[in-house]
Amino acid sequence: MENELSLALPSLWGDKDRPHTAREWEYARKPELIELYSSQVYGRTPEGGGVTGIEVMSRNGRALNGLATMTQLRITLSGPRKSKTAVLLLYTPNSATASSPAPVFVGLNFMGNHSTTSDPTIEVIPGFASAAGWETAAAERAAQARRWPVGIALERGYAVATMHCADLEEDGPGLAAGGVRGLFNSEAELASPTPDMWGAIGAWAWGLSRILDVLATIPEIDATAAIVHGHSRLGKTALWAAAQDPRFAAAISNNSGCVGASLFRHASGETISMITETFPHWFAKNLNAYADDLEALPVDQHHLLALIAPRPVHVSSATLDAHADPRGEFLSTVYASPVMELYGYHGTLPRDKAQAGSDVSWQTAVELPTPEPGSRVGERLSFHMREGVHDVLAEDWRHFADFADANVLS
Repeated sequence: MENELSLALPSLWGDKDRPHTAREWEYARKPELIELYSSQVYGRTPEGGGVTGIEVMSRNGRALNGLATMTQLRITLSGPRKSKTAVLLLYTPNSATASSPAPVFVGLNFMGNHSTTSDPTIEVIPGFASAAGWETAAAERAAQARRWPVGIALERGYAVATMHCADLEEDGPGLAAGGVRGLFNSEAELASPTPDMWGAIGAWAWGLSRILDVLATIPEIDATAAIVHGHSRLGKTALWAAAQDPRFAAAISNNSGCVGASLFRHASGETISMITETFPHWFAKNLNAYADDLEALPVDQHHLLALIAPRPVHVSSATLDAHADPRGEFLSTVYASPVMELYGYHGTLPRDKAQAGSDVSWQTAVELPTPEPGSRVGERLSFHMREGVHDVLAEDWRHFADFADANVLS
């Protein structure tokens, strides 16, 4: 038996002599971990700012062959320095009412709200469409829309809310001033950021919380049953949003990989060195220091999953997504499971091996096989892997809905 980790994981508990209880986790360890992730990984989210305007742009009560009501909302987001607008697309099942509101999946998209659906009434963001050729690239639009099979959620009683991540901040170095970070920080500050200044992941996560603010104003939506989700870099974003904002009832990451669900210290997949070189704008500058000194990093991503507990967390992977490290993502759920046990729930660690308040040994973890593709394992903290590549498909959404049914609606 050989340890799969390149280095020993830092303990879930920090100080080994402190009591390992739910109360201690909630009131002492959680604040420590939020501080570590804020200062060393994602950057500090500023205080203040919020939604200062909501405008209904359009509404169609017979969308998707009468299954749902489609609403487009123009949201004004404000910070200490200025304001900007973003567009929220919401599909609400027509069975939802103010007296029986719908739970809701909340997530950002990569290519514009219009790319998530074949609905021709969805507004195309000016400038973006012409740059990407969306007016004529029907095949490309269809390829993106298959990542959003909203009918699966709607038919099971869930609403679906989405916003283009670039409506919050464009994904590239040097573009922060035009996004939500520019609502809080000057161009000079963003050009020479402090080591713990927030990156794009933090900005997108802030935007997810503002979407939740908006949903809380809509009678047909149950904002207390909001499941935040995301694919790839937006999966990293969903986890960080849920860790910071306890109003999210549950979190789902899909193929989120390095600085997402996967363990830094699992010797496979993308590394801190690789991701900070390619995407320097996503994180706090402090993360760069650990590229060549991983042993000094005080957290690993089982801490991030555990931060969301006792709220439900689901991690989704794909067999051929070596870059995102499916085995490392699964092991992260295993090593985080003891925190769920503190609250009386179960994760992916088998019950006969579970021990609340104790770190999982590598000898125990290495004996656990990665689940077979197509099956969801675990309970309050769960995992599934499908056959295929880095993507999010209808099969994944069915697992998402099963997870939400079992853990959010039960």
